[in-house]
Amino acid sequence: MDRRQPWAIRMSQQMRASLGASVLGFTLFTGSAIAATPKPADTTPKDATTAPTAAPEKTTPKPETKAIPAKKTPAKESAETPESKTAKQAAVLFRKGVKFYSKGNYAGAITALNEALQLTPDNPKFLYYRALSYAAKKENASAITDLTAAIAANPKWAELYIQRGLSKAATGDKTGAKEDYTQAITANPKASTAYLYRGALLTEASDHTGAIADYTQVIKLNPKQVIAYNYRGNAHMALKQYSPALADYNKAIALDPGYAAAYNHRGMAMEALGKTKEAAKNYARAAQIDPQSVAALNNRGTARMEERKYDAALADFTKAIKLKPDFAPAYNNRGMVQATLGKLDAAVADYSKAVQLNGNDASFYVNRGLAYAALDKNDAAIADYTSAIQIEPNNAKAYHARAVVRLAIADQKSEAQADLDKAAELYLKQGDRKEYDVVKSLTLKP
Repeated sequence: MDRRQPWAIRMSQQMRASLGASVLGFTLFTGSAIAATPKPADTTPKDATTAPTAAPEKTTPKPETKAIPAKKTPAKESAETPESKTAKQAAVLFRKGVKFYSKGNYAGAITALNEALQLTPDNPKFLYYRALSYAAKKENASAITDLTAAIAANPKWAELYIQRGLSKAATGDKTGAKEDYTQAITANPKASTAYLYRGALLTEASDHTGAIADYTQVIKLNPKQVIAYNYRGNAHMALKQYSPALADYNKAIALDPGYAAAYNHRGMAMEALGKTKEAAKNYARAAQIDPQSVAALNNRGTARMEERKYDAALADFTKAIKLKPDFAPAYNNRGMVQATLGKLDAAVADYSKAVQLNGNDASFYVNRGLAYAALDKNDAAIADYTSAIQIEPNNAKAYHARAVVRLAIADQKSEAQADLDKAAELYLKQGDRKEYDVVKSLTLKP
């Protein structure tokens, strides 16, 4: 068995276009090029991995914070009423609160707005800014309370629903958040941010067709909304609509040539279309623009593996791990490099870390099983293949790999044949005739 054969890489999660190489006598597709999931936190796109947390645009302008010169009151006019005096005092406190908020002093903003609300309770603008301050401090329950009160006072203000949706999403109430974004759209059909955030939730729920419709609406309302093109491209990728995805990433890059995430995603679309050299260039560009992007480093590493630049790939995966120590795919991919270089113990250590971080990815177990098999640790290899099958009962490669190990064990010939039969059945159903033929060639003679 050649322990130095290159191990294949594939896209996992949304993008699963595969590249293969021969290991243990059959083609194994293992996992790596992971799509970054940027968050539309503002109108300057960045490569990130979480859902949106703050609106990139406001549906209402911020209140004027400049002092308004007082009009001179003619001597003959009566003195101002207590109500007007109170309103002026509240306005001063409100402007003070907004100023604190704009400077990031959220505690100061809350204090000033508390005083303003004592003078004019249930003022929706005051409640709105206090809610923003609470949300900035991650006190989302308080933010939701304020926004609910503000909506009661002004139910036609779409931004209130958007911000309440963001706070609900931050607390894990995705259903409530989606309902709020829909209410925002009802209140203001031109609230593009509401479509953007609802689209992100639909993507998370795997309703990619619905997400594409929402991102398309964002683009109609704001043709220069770069994030919407990137997000819509991701949704197309999830549906294996690679050409439309590529068109969206091209548009995002045309609008913002410094958008690292779009280059990263465009690389994935190109890889899915078989344009591996162009993909590698895009991954490299993404990592050049944003050297701290774990996704770009991970994908550039997989491209370097394909180019057999193993030292460079190892460096990329190691840097990705340093930046994000809980990123399981980077450990898996580094393990593949270690295995390719014959460093099987190091490979097992990396695969084990990947399994520890994410025990639900069958490919991690298959890869570790292959390393164990190469180390002649057959029991450990069989245990890993069995775990992979428990996670993915239709994983033909796990049955295939387990059969190969069992063929070498005298008292497991019948189990090996059962695994070969199952692998052949699955390969045939999956349309993989090449691997089906390989398995059939291993079938034991009666």
